[in-house]
Amino acid sequence: MAVLQHELTLSEAADQLSRALPGHRVEILQGRLTATPPPDGSHALSLTKLGRAFDRAGLVESGHEYVQGIGL
Repeated sequence: MAVLQHELTLSEAADQLSRALPGHRVEILQGRLTATPPPDGSHALSLTKLGRAFDRAGLVESGHEYVQGIGL
């Protein structure tokens, strides 16, 4: 019995990895496949505390905005 081997493209590998690691962010960055685990509770708590500090400092009133969890 002959076995055929198919080499995956980077995109196909990313799709497979994404299915295998639910909740992870799978990306192709500069030709490399990366998988980032979902944030944990301590990460979320740190962002909440940081957001409260921004609020106390008047960040929004000064015309600025912040969004939790994007690119941090």
